[in-house]
Amino acid sequence: MKEKYEKLVNSKYYKVADVLIFAFMLLASTAVMTVLFYRQSISDGSTYHSDIRPYIEEMLGIQTQYSFPYPILFKTAGILYYFTPTPEWAMVIAITSFNILAMIIVKIILEKQTGAGILSSLCTMSLFFLSMLFSHNLKKLGIVHTYIGVFTPNPWHNATYMAARPFMVLAFFFGVYTLVHYEHDFAKGAAFTRYRKTAYLAFSISLLLATLAKPSYTLVHGFTVVIIMLYRLFKSRFKNLRQTILLGCYYIPTIMSLGYQYLGVFSGGSSHNDEQGIGFGFFRVWSLYTKNIPLAIALAILFPIIVLIFHRNQLSKNNMYRFAWQIYIVAFATTAFLYEKGFRELHFNFSWGYICGIFLVFFVSMILVLKDSRYWIVQKYPPKFTLALTIEWFALIAHTLMGLYYFALLYYGSNFL
Repeated sequence: MKEKYEKLVNSKYYKVADVLIFAFMLLASTAVMTVLFYRQSISDGSTYHSDIRPYIEEMLGIQTQYSFPYPILFKTAGILYYFTPTPEWAMVIAITSFNILAMIIVKIILEKQTGAGILSSLCTMSLFFLSMLFSHNLKKLGIVHTYIGVFTPNPWHNATYMAARPFMVLAFFFGVYTLVHYEHDFAKGAAFTRYRKTAYLAFSISLLLATLAKPSYTLVHGFTVVIIMLYRLFKSRFKNLRQTILLGCYYIPTIMSLGYQYLGVFSGGSSHNDEQGIGFGFFRVWSLYTKNIPLAIALAILFPIIVLIFHRNQLSKNNMYRFAWQIYIVAFATTAFLYEKGFRELHFNFSWGYICGIFLVFFVSMILVLKDSRYWIVQKYPPKFTLALTIEWFALIAHTLMGLYYFALLYYGSNFL
């Protein structure tokens, strides 16, 4: 069985079929996404609610009450505007292009990590369409809204999140490499090869681009890395101080960018003449949008939770899996305890880091399930393993079906909330 399976997945025809299937799904998903984004861009606000209109105004240089100090999306759309008939089409093409890029990056990583072929293509599409679990019947349990307070890894209404996502995935992937290897790579006498230089440079550039697209992921990534590096620094009794400083140098461009962005946002006055800055509160903002936070968490990440239950030993063995959950925990903490003062408080902007964390734990959980599925095909496993794998797939399918339904609701004009 194993030999037949390996022969099949390594055959030229199977690989061609995988490419064709992925290309077809990519084109089909791009078509429906383009329609949704265009409808959002021309909406008067009564339907197809999104942030695209303010972004188009920012691209055109129109003064608004909001500050968007992260230029990637706006500059890209501005360049495309030279070749498109309307600013709306320029913005739509820019958003769609970033989403396509993210899908391709995820497909490549899933395939490299699992070798699952067509199954990795299907999971890539699933990752970009799945959502939180939701039902009107949950209102009696304190889930007031479908999206806000629960959250989805695919918030179709926010273009800057989608613009940042391809760079977020790359920054996460290369960030895992840097955390695993920096203590060895930067030790005195270690050979800093071209491959290593490329990996660290790729990390630094991708994190900077993610910051310039939307800094939400950068904040939770940065907090997580600082905690990890300080722990290692104290544990080694400062013996890895050199390595810590040298790795920190690759964060300098991002730190400078964050300084520029947040200096303007959180200092001085505002057009609303109210208080600015960051405050601390115990679920202060989150509790405004849901009355049952534990259930909201479960609805958002049921699949990753189930995978974690069956693969908890991977937290000590799998660096990528552990780092994703570390980011999620830090993102949860910032969402729960930090908030922006003034009129931005109700915007719940710290939840964007939490959404990034949700996306990443889905991503790494898929990798484990794909690996298990491939092993299950070629080897005999006890019934417990089969049962666990079945439960994991059912949870993933449930998230995917709900995500497709949620996308359809938005596609026909429903409010994303």
